Amino acid sequence: MPNSASIRSRTGATPETAFGVDDPDFFDHAPIGIFTSTPEGRFLSVNPVLARMYGYETPGELLESIRDIAAQAYVDPAEREEFKRVLEKYGQVFNYESRRLHRDGTIIWVSVNARGVRDETGGIALYQGFTTDITKIKLDHQKLWESENRNKALLNALPDLMFLLNREGVFLDYHAPGGGLLMEPDLFLGRYVMDVLEPDIGELTLRHIDQVAKDGACVSYGYEAEIEGETRYFESRLTACGLNFLAIVRDVTVLRRSREALGEQTRLLEKITDNMLEIVAITDLEGKVRFLSKSNRLLGYALDSQVGRNIMDLVHPEDKPWVMAAFEDFLAVKDGTRMVELRYQRADGSYIWLETVGSFIFDSQGNPREILFSSRDITEKKQLEIIRKEQQEQLIQASKMTALGTLVAGVAHEINNPNNLIMLNTPILERSWKDASPILDEYWRKNPDLKLAGIPFGEMCPHVLDLFAGISEGSRRIAKIITELKDFARQSPLNMADQVDINEVVGSALVLIRKTISGYTDDFNVILASRIPLIQGDHQKLEQVVVNLLVNACQSLVDKKQAVTLETFHAPDRQAVAVRITDQGEGIRPEDMSRIIDPFYSTRHKIGGTGLGLSISSAIVQDHGGALHFDSQPGQGTTVTVYLGKIVK
Repeated sequence: MPNSASIRSRTGATPETAFGVDDPDFFDHAPIGIFTSTPEGRFLSVNPVLARMYGYETPGELLESIRDIAAQAYVDPAEREEFKRVLEKYGQVFNYESRRLHRDGTIIWVSVNARGVRDETGGIALYQGFTTDITKIKLDHQKLWESENRNKALLNALPDLMFLLNREGVFLDYHAPGGGLLMEPDLFLGRYVMDVLEPDIGELTLRHIDQVAKDGACVSYGYEAEIEGETRYFESRLTACGLNFLAIVRDVTVLRRSREALGEQTRLLEKITDNMLEIVAITDLEGKVRFLSKSNRLLGYALDSQVGRNIMDLVHPEDKPWVMAAFEDFLAVKDGTRMVELRYQRADGSYIWLETVGSFIFDSQGNPREILFSSRDITEKKQLEIIRKEQQEQLIQASKMTALGTLVAGVAHEINNPNNLIMLNTPILERSWKDASPILDEYWRKNPDLKLAGIPFGEMCPHVLDLFAGISEGSRRIAKIITELKDFARQSPLNMADQVDINEVVGSALVLIRKTISGYTDDFNVILASRIPLIQGDHQKLEQVVVNLLVNACQSLVDKKQAVTLETFHAPDRQAVAVRITDQGEGIRPEDMSRIIDPFYSTRHKIGGTGLGLSISSAIVQDHGGALHFDSQPGQGTTVTVYLGKIVK
C-alpha cells in the first residue's frame, strides 16, 4: 500500500495541495467532508466534518479505525467497486450516492464528488473528493415516495370516477382506477361539458361549479342518465381544486336498486307484521326491545314507549321468577326455540295470557345477535281452562256434599238407636231409685259407711235425681240434634205450607252449629226480636240458610276476639221479616262481590269451599219472596241481611 512519501514522489503534491489550496485551515473548517484515499481502500486524510459524519471525534480516530473502506465504510462493497470503475473510466465522478456504515451501526446516505489523481506514469495514485451527508434528504424523499404511493393506492381503491374541470366547465383530466368510463377519454378531454353530457346534467354541473366558486363549499347532488337503454343513477360531489374543480362521481345504480328492493321487502314485512294477530318483538340478548309490531296495540301501549324497555318489565310478578330462569337457560344453550305461557301487563293494569315462542337471530358468523319473540293472546283459552278446572273441582265438592248428606243421615240413624234406649231406660231407672231410696236411707242410718260409686251415701243421695235429670236432658238434646241433622241432610222438596217463626229457625240452627261458632269466636251475640210476625215458608230450608250464613261469617274471622252478631227484626217498609248477620272478618273484595252467589264460585276452594252455599241460600230466599243483601269492605267485615216477604196476614 503506498504511503504519503510515495504519493508525493509520484504526484509531486501533498494530500492538501492536491486540492489546489495550500491552507490546512481550509480542510479543518470546510462545511463538507473532504477525503484523500487510495484505490486500494485506505483513507490517507480526512477533515473533521467527514470524521464526525462517520461517528468519530477526530480525523485521526477514523484513520486508525477504518483500514478497509469497502469492508468497513460501505453497506454494500459492490457500490465501492462501481465508484472505482467510474473513476477509472472517466477520471472523476459527480453526485455518486451510496449507503455508508456509521460507527454505531446505523446506515447513512452520502453524495460524493471525487477525482482521480494520477502519478507520473499516468495511472491513478489516489482519490480526492468531497462527501455530503444526504441522509435526511433521502429519508424525506422516501417518506414522500411512500406517501405518494399510499395516496395512489387509496385513489385506486376508490370505486369513484374523478374529473378535473376548469372554471368554464372544460374537462382537463380524469382518474378511473377500475375502469368504468362510459366513453373513451378522447371524447371528453378538452371538451365543454355541454358538448359531452346531456343538457340537463351539463347545466346542473355548470350551476354547481358557479356555486362552489362563489361559496367555496363542497356540494353534493344526484342525477340519472339513460345509458344503452338502461336508467343509471349517479351521485356526485364537486369541490374546488386550486383554480379548477374536482368532480367525484359514483355509480349508485346497484345500491339504489338494492335499497328499493330492501324498501319493498320492508314494506311487505310491515304489512305482514301489522296485520298479524301475534305480537312480534325483537330484543337484544339482554331482553331490551328493538322492534315491536303494531299488533302490540293488543297491550294498549304506544310503540315508542316500549322500544328500549326490557321485555321482562311487564311480566306478572308471580310468573317472573320462572320466566327469568327459562330465559337464562335459553341464553346458556343458544340453540333451538322456547315456548312459555305467561301473564303480561296491559296499559290499563290488567293482565292477559300470552303464548310466547322465542328463537335466536344469528349473525354471519353463527353467533346469536338478537332474539325474536312471537306471542299470541290465549287469555280466553286460559280462562276456559280455569273455569273447566273450577267446575271439575266444584262437581267433586258437590259429590262430596251429597255423600256427606248420606253419611250424616246414616250417622244420625246409628246414634238415634242407642239414644232411644237411653231415653227409654232413664225414666225407669229414676222411678227405681225413688222406690229404693227409702230402704237405702234406712240402711245407711244403721250403716253410716255405706257408699254408692265410691261416694258416701249421705253425699250422693241428694244428687242422684239431678244425675237422672241430666241424663234425660242430654238424651233429649241428642235427639233434637239428630232430628236437625236428618232434616238438614234430607233432600226434601220445598214446603211452603207451614207458618214459620224465624226466631225458632234461628234456635234450630244454633243447636246444630253453636259448637262450631265457639271454635271461631269468643264474642258471639244473638238478638231476637219479640212479637215478630210469622212467615209462610219451609222451616228446614230457612234453617239451612241461617246455618250457611253463620258458617261463612265464622270462617271470615282471623281472630277469636272478633265478633259475630245475629239479630232478627221486622222490616215494615219492606213488608218483610229479616235476619241480619254481622261479622268483623276480612270482608269481601269488590271484584268478588258480583260473583259471590254464582254457583260453584268460592274464594275458599283451597280450604274445602264448594261455592254452592250462597247460591243455594239465595235460591231458597227468593222462593220465600225475599232477597239477600250484602254490605262489605275489605278488612272491615261483612253484613248480610236476609229479607223474607211472605208474612202471614
